[in-house]
Amino acid sequence: MRRRIEGSHASRGVFAVAASVMLLVVACGTPTPSPSPSQALASPTSPPSQIPSATVEPSASPEPSASPDGGPQPAPDVAAIKPIALDVRLRDAIDQPGISYAIGDDRRGGVVWSATNGQDWIVDSDGLTFDGAHLQAIAARDGTLVVVGCRLRLATCAGGATWIHGTTWHAVPDHGLFAHATFDGVTATATAFVAWGLDAGRAAAWSSPDGRSWHRAGSFGTSAATVITGIAGSTDGLVAVGRVGQQPTTWSSADGSSWAARSWTRSTDDLETVSWGSAGFIAAGSTSDTDPQDVNNQIFRPTIWISPDGATWNQQTILGPEVQDVIVSVAANHGSLLALGSSSSAYSTDGTASTWSTVTFDGYPRRVVTIPGGFLTLGDVGVTPVAAAAFHAPIDPLQGNTLPQWSRLPDMPLLRPGATGAADGSGGILLFSDAGGGALRIDRLDLQRPSWSRKATIRVGLSHAQAVADGHGRIYLVGVTPDGRQGRLVRYVPKTGQWTVLHPLPTPRTGAGVTFADDGALYVLGGTVSPCCDGVRGDGATRVVERFDPRTGTWSRRAPLPVGDTALSAAAAGRSIYAFLPARAWRYDYRHDRWSAGPAGLSYGVTGEATLGADDLIRVFSCGRYDIFDPGQNHWQPGQALQTPRCHPVVVLGDQTMYVFGGIDTAETGRVVESAFAGGG
Repeated sequence: MRRRIEGSHASRGVFAVAASVMLLVVACGTPTPSPSPSQALASPTSPPSQIPSATVEPSASPEPSASPDGGPQPAPDVAAIKPIALDVRLRDAIDQPGISYAIGDDRRGGVVWSATNGQDWIVDSDGLTFDGAHLQAIAARDGTLVVVGCRLRLATCAGGATWIHGTTWHAVPDHGLFAHATFDGVTATATAFVAWGLDAGRAAAWSSPDGRSWHRAGSFGTSAATVITGIAGSTDGLVAVGRVGQQPTTWSSADGSSWAARSWTRSTDDLETVSWGSAGFIAAGSTSDTDPQDVNNQIFRPTIWISPDGATWNQQTILGPEVQDVIVSVAANHGSLLALGSSSSAYSTDGTASTWSTVTFDGYPRRVVTIPGGFLTLGDVGVTPVAAAAFHAPIDPLQGNTLPQWSRLPDMPLLRPGATGAADGSGGILLFSDAGGGALRIDRLDLQRPSWSRKATIRVGLSHAQAVADGHGRIYLVGVTPDGRQGRLVRYVPKTGQWTVLHPLPTPRTGAGVTFADDGALYVLGGTVSPCCDGVRGDGATRVVERFDPRTGTWSRRAPLPVGDTALSAAAAGRSIYAFLPARAWRYDYRHDRWSAGPAGLSYGVTGEATLGADDLIRVFSCGRYDIFDPGQNHWQPGQALQTPRCHPVVVLGDQTMYVFGGIDTAETGRVVESAFAGGG
């Protein structure tokens, strides 16, 4: 299942944390192919001492007279943009035929998002490959995606890192090439990927023909004061912008292997970024002049420059002289242009570039990229769905007013240690509790009334019972004998009250993850060896996984857990089983008897009572709350707090509603029962 936030439901999922994404949709014309620049970019032909100058033609008036990108279009309808915050920091995005990608970080590491229409975003990947990583920028060519960033050590980048996507994401070995690198961005040409940033503190670029093998590209000169603020790639070459000391400078290259520098005409200009559009290269930043009211003060006016070839630039000042700002990112999309200022404002223009409008954001977007139908802005506050579009992200059901409400039910008649429960398949839930001597007391909650009734105690020689329903009107009870020396398996039929002792669990243990999978078999995963813990190494955690086939009545050993744990839980979804251990979720493919690592948990130690809801989301409990695991997206998101705080409750799904029974370490007697619809967060 793919979890989304619709534009009309923007109140769902608001995190009070920094950084994320905003989506702004503007009026766009019919897409047309982007032509190449009229003049190919050449390799440098002059030594550094003979740097040619870039030709800058100032605009005749504050309002530009030339289109930045295409034919006439109506001016975008703009207004104040209020974001929805996410628990993720999004850094960059890219549009590909049929799909768009965005990248960023959450508190575990890197995250990749994807959308097929520019409006319907889901988590594409945030697994083990990106744990402990910072993702900075993304580029694509010939169907290959490349991400640059770094590996984090104590929350600080420890050398550069790159990742590549063919059919799956994986890290690219760099053999020490990026040991002292800090990446600022990456772009692509027809022949290569080019990344840029710092290497041992100096401006540097790296090139790769395929995203797998990288080498240092040509230098940007010998000056230690060189700063590269952006590089844009086209089908014919690249343009870089920045400065050498206080002097604005551009560089051009055919393939990134060597660069030709051009000094800027006006030393008071500031080049902050550059992008590529159908009209050519678009550089952006500001022009500065002395304030006529105060000679000691400088005025910065938002400015863009457009060039078909990286050599000749046409200056276009945004709005009138009263506007003061610095453009930090710019993008063009089929007749519209959006330029982000360093304040909370952005500036958009129609296809004739004769009209500029101001867009005000609640927050500070720092980057804008083109997506189908508009622009995606990435900033410091949150997600902004406008014009019926939304960036669909993991929601936070802890906030907003569309949450499922908890209902208080009649208290449990009795609570004893070792309680367990399962749905009986006929509108009730059975609660099994230790009655001593291997006997189990059974209490039934009628979900329609609701009310409790007592059923006959079963004396099955079973201790530390864990109940699981098979979906066919039978409940299986897994545990050990009262002395803890042998495993035990009992089948109970609620309709008749009949119970049957089956072939015993081969490896006696307690606290295991127990679940039925879609193949009709019962799986018992990990737990604590029994008896414990004399003569047992460590804490007694076992990695053993065993499968019981009800059709043959036999057990078989399966691939062990990657990590043993004494008290995990498990749930089946689709053709997989998910085991929840303290550090992360693990996915078990029972068809191929194979384990793979899932994403790390939002908090360490959330392992209890994994319960699959009616919405195909798995809720995993800790003291006082639960988190939500989405097996469809392989992604975690925060869940709700329990109405009555408690640890280790019994959780059962019945009639699409999640019922939470009892628990320990609570402020009350421990017999509290609560329920909430398990289909809305």
